[in-house]
Amino acid sequence: MAGKNIPDLYPGITAHIVSKDAQAHVDLLGQLFGAEIMGGQRNEEGKWWYCELRINEGRFMVSDEFPELGFLSPDTVGGTPVMLHVYVDDVDATHQQMLDAGGTSLMAPADRYWGDRSGQVRDSFGHMWTVSTRKETLKNDEIVRRGDEEVKRLSHA
Repeated sequence: MAGKNIPDLYPGITAHIVSKDAQAHVDLLGQLFGAEIMGGQRNEEGKWWYCELRINEGRFMVSDEFPELGFLSPDTVGGTPVMLHVYVDDVDATHQQMLDAGGTSLMAPADRYWGDRSGQVRDSFGHMWTVSTRKETLKNDEIVRRGDEEVKRLSHA
């Protein structure tokens, strides 16, 4: 029975990312996405053991590196296979703000076959983000049809 063991306002899974400078990363996420600090704990040196943030209705955590515990940032391990996805009001403006804050564009914003306008950025702390704005709400069969057309188009390019 899931509901009883999961705190209210939490999804079934919560991302916890590690950064070389968690406070600077938290500040950046506040500027870019309006991330709000919901709680957290620091060690005696002021480093975040965890900083719980909320963006829209999603919650996640950011912590500083603690190599002795295996908490390593993308900078330390040479990248990350994880991508975080966030919906914003204006993907083009947010994408540009992320670049202005030292991020690297992985995919420029464009209208996608599934109904979103989205792009991808590696932020200045090494984390990858897909940022999207919903443009049209589609039924699954329409997404599949459009996806099939996109695959055909790409295979003939």
